[in-house]
Amino acid sequence: MANQREDRWLKGSHNATKCYNRGMSLTTLLWVRVAHVLGFVLWSSGLLTGIFLLRAHASVEASARQALVPIEKVVGIIMDAGATIAMAAGFVFAFSTTPIAFKTGGWLHMKLTLVVVGVLSVHGMVRVKMRKYRNGDVSPLPSWVLPVLLVCLAAIIALGANPTLLRK
Repeated sequence: MANQREDRWLKGSHNATKCYNRGMSLTTLLWVRVAHVLGFVLWSSGLLTGIFLLRAHASVEASARQALVPIEKVVGIIMDAGATIAMAAGFVFAFSTTPIAFKTGGWLHMKLTLVVVGVLSVHGMVRVKMRKYRNGDVSPLPSWVLPVLLVCLAAIIALGANPTLLRK
């Protein structure tokens, strides 16, 4: 049944008007979904790259640390841009569907909880560590950060990609 619903929504059949906001075309809504996924990919890849850069920064000699600072700045910008794109497109997508995605089951609440608790907290920690490293305060990132991020990213992908998981 879920596949039929998705097929109707994607193909734009006569019942598709029940699935999205009439003020936004189906093509626009699909582009919003593409932007959401692209933002998520930028954000998660930036976070993973940032974590490994911080590990490298902590393990190299003091003379080589300054060479990593410009790379960390670029990675931080990529993380911030990806987070902004993913969140903006995600909220547009969530509020553009009818019924609003927040009313279709616990999947979105669970996904947003994972984003806030798992991904945003790691994002904040990585950005703070990058600033501290730039100022010369080099202390290693906690070892639990990478596993927590990977578990949260995998759960977010599972919740977003499966059209029947935790849905009414």
